[in-house]
Amino acid sequence: MKILKIELQNINSLKSAVPIVIDFENEQFKDVGLYAITGATGAGKTTILDAVTIALYHNVPRFNGTKGTLLNVVSHGANEAFSRITFENNDVIYEASWSIRLGSSTGKKLLNPQEKVSLKNLSSGKILADQKRNLLVEVIYVTQLNYNQFLRSVMLAQGEFASFLTAKGCLLYTSDAADDSLR
Repeated sequence: MKILKIELQNINSLKSAVPIVIDFENEQFKDVGLYAITGATGAGKTTILDAVTIALYHNVPRFNGTKGTLLNVVSHGANEAFSRITFENNDVIYEASWSIRLGSSTGKKLLNPQEKVSLKNLSSGKILADQKRNLLVEVIYVTQLNYNQFLRSVMLAQGEFASFLTAKGCLLYTSDAADDSLR
């Protein structure tokens, strides 16, 4: 799995009037194989990583073992938020997204926040899922990784470095290319 683009708006400390876009296909990232996210405390480093897991799995590592929900990731005072990632796996490009609206266009708080999710195969133009339960199943299918596997193999969450260093064993998973072409 290769992440090609991260887009987010009004997630945690990264509140903005326009979407924040990190495009790894941009010329400035060309020929860079390893990325480091650095900055001062509170600058939004973990928020960028949260945006990835929100779009894919509707979960964030910092909520593990807490009662935190995705309502808690919306920037203070924002009426809406979104996270979208574009990624490639087995030569197919996908887009996973999550958005939430907490208030109307006039600013009135909604009694029931409106969440939307989507997983699209951008290579074929096919929408694979637009409901939470189906999206999670499809994300696992196309990435071959559940949430915990993703956190261990693609993204090391803040505070999990000690677990990484002391991990025992390794699981290698392969899939049949013919099955992947169906999606």
